[in-house]
Formats: sequence, structure tokens, C-alpha cells
Amino acid sequence: MDEWQDDIEFATLGAPFQAWSTCNFRPNCGATIDMELTHLQHNAAFSDLSRFPLARMIDSHELLERDAALEVRTTITHSGPLAFL
Repeated sequence: MDEWQDDIEFATLGAPFQAWSTCNFRPNCGATIDMELTHLQHNAAFSDLSRFPLARMIDSHELLERDAALEVRTTITHSGPLAFL
């Protein structure tokens, strides 16, 4: 397996990469997080939703070509009564 980010233990996708597919993600020294892909714009952007007790997190990824390289711009939004945690 190729390593692409050393603070992530694993990320798995249990279905084709399409809206409303689910995936799992585990940061090093953390709990596994279940996510749903909520938005997919082919080769341009995607977003995923994670639900927590009294909070939710939307992680939006924008894919940008920069001088023959790929830049991934990520925006994370938290909401709900316990979003500050």
C-alpha cells in the first residue's frame, strides 16, 4: 500500500465512488469515523458527511490542477450543539 498521509491509519471505500456511498476513516490514535459521500463533481470536487453525537462535520475537497500537479483544497465545517469539541 502507498502511504499518502502519515497521520491517517486507513481510509476505505465500501462501494463505488459516488454520491451517498459510505466510507470509513481512522486517524492514527483515534476512533474509526463513518462518512457518507454527499456531493461528487467528477474530477473537480467531492464532499463527505460525518455524524457525531450532537454534531456533524462536512469535509469538502476541491481538486485543482496546478502546473502538472494536483492540489487538493479541503474545507471542514462543523455544526451542532457539540461542534466546538
